[in-house]
Amino acid sequence: MKKMLFLLALPVIVVLLQGCASGFAERQKAVKVTSGKPGTEFVVHDRAGALIYKGTTPALVPLKASSGIFKKEIYTIASTDGKIIKQVPAEISIWFWGNFVTILGFIPDGFNGLMWTLPEGVHLDGYMPTQK
Repeated sequence: MKKMLFLLALPVIVVLLQGCASGFAERQKAVKVTSGKPGTEFVVHDRAGALIYKGTTPALVPLKASSGIFKKEIYTIASTDGKIIKQVPAEISIWFWGNFVTILGFIPDGFNGLMWTLPEGVHLDGYMPTQK
C-alpha cells in the first residue's frame, strides 16, 4: 500500500519541485541587434566587462540572461566609434511568475538562471547614454 501511495505521489512531487520557467524559458537567447545604418560595427560586453561579441548590424547575438544564481546579466552594447551606448539588462521572465501556483518553483528557476529573459532585439540609433 505504501509503495502504491508513493508511486501516486511521485508525479505530484516532481511537478511541485519543477520551476515554471524551467519548462519554458531559454538558457541562451539570440538577440537581434539592428541600427538605422546597416553595417554599423558594435561590441557587446557583459557586466564584468568581458568582450562577448564583436560584429556589424544587423546581427543575431547569442546571449545568456543569467550571470549566476539569482543574478541577472547586464550587457553593454556599443558602436565601436563610441557614439551609441546602450545597456541591456535581463528582466524577470513571465514564466517565472507561474511559480505562484507552486511556490517551490521559485528556487530551481533562480538557481538555474531561467528566471531571467532578454529582449528580442536592440536597436542602435542615435546617442543613448548608459543607464546605471
